[in-house]
Amino acid sequence: MLEINLNHLTNESKLTNKPRTQQRRRFMNLQQKLDAQKKGTETSAPKEALEVMHRATEDLAKSGIMDRIVKKGDKAPDFMLNDINGNPVNLKEKLSGGPVVLGFYRGRW
Repeated sequence: MLEINLNHLTNESKLTNKPRTQQRRRFMNLQQKLDAQKKGTETSAPKEALEVMHRATEDLAKSGIMDRIVKKGDKAPDFMLNDINGNPVNLKEKLSGGPVVLGFYRGRW
């Protein structure tokens, strides 16, 4: 189905053939997307899996881990790491050129 959204006179007014739910998701902020994902998981995951996830979340909260997380506005210590090509990259040097975005990845490589 082809639909023209004329309800909003913003960038959302585009010619599209995506279902309305996909359109709405595209314009959600991050918290709305996370809430929608959580709701979908809560309704579709097996009960046993949900119990394990909820127990693990409670255990993490009780561990005090949230007291040790990096918070918005915290200053990162200076460090030097190698980039993908093996070249050293220093945070202090990068900051001298402007803002720096640090990404933290969890998992296996």
